[in-house]
Amino acid sequence: MSSTGQIVGGGVGAIAGFFLLSGNVFLGAQIGMAIGGALDPPKGPTTTGPRLDDLTVQTSSYGQTIPRVYGTVKVTGNVLWLENNHIKEKLTKKKSGGKGGKSKTTTKAYTYSATFAVALCKGPIVGIRRNRSPPAITVGLLPILWGTGSGSEVMSRIAAPMVGGMLSSTVLTLAVIPAIYALVKQRSLKRGSEP
Repeated sequence: MSSTGQIVGGGVGAIAGFFLLSGNVFLGAQIGMAIGGALDPPKGPTTTGPRLDDLTVQTSSYGQTIPRVYGTVKVTGNVLWLENNHIKEKLTKKKSGGKGGKSKTTTKAYTYSATFAVALCKGPIVGIRRNRSPPAITVGLLPILWGTGSGSEVMSRIAAPMVGGMLSSTVLTLAVIPAIYALVKQRSLKRGSEP
C-alpha cells in the first residue's frame, strides 16, 4: 500500500531526476518514493475479527408456560428482560508490526456481553448445576481423535483432552461422587445412632 508521501515523493523525484540526474527519471522517482515513505509511512492493513450481525436477542413470548419443577430437571430458560434490549459490543484495537519503518497492521477484535433475566421455573431454585455437554458430542469427537488424514496430528491433540475430560467428568458424576457421598452419609448415620 502506498502512502500519499510515497506518491508525491515519487512524482517530485521523477521531475527532479529528469533535470538534476541528466534524464534519469526512474532513479529520481525511487529516491523520492523512499524519502516520501520515510516522511509519511504507509498504513498497514486492518484485520477485522468475527462480529455479530444482529445484536438483538430472543425475547419472551406472551403466553409461554413457566414450568413447575420437582426434583432435578433440565429446563430451557425464557429471557424476560435484557438491558437496553440488545447485546453490548466492545471493540478492541491492537496494532502490531511497524519494525524497520514498515507499516503497522491493525487488528480489530469484538467481545460481547449482556445483562439479562431468565425465568427457569415457578418457585424458589435451590441451585443451578453446570451445563454439561451431551454424550453425542463425545461420540462426534471420536472420528477426529482416531483420524489419519491430512492435519489429523493437530486435530487429535485438540480432541484428546476434550474426550478425556468429558468421559472422566461423566464417570466422576455418575459413579465416584455418589459412592463417596454414600460412604460419608453411612458414617454419619452410624455416628448418630451410637449412644
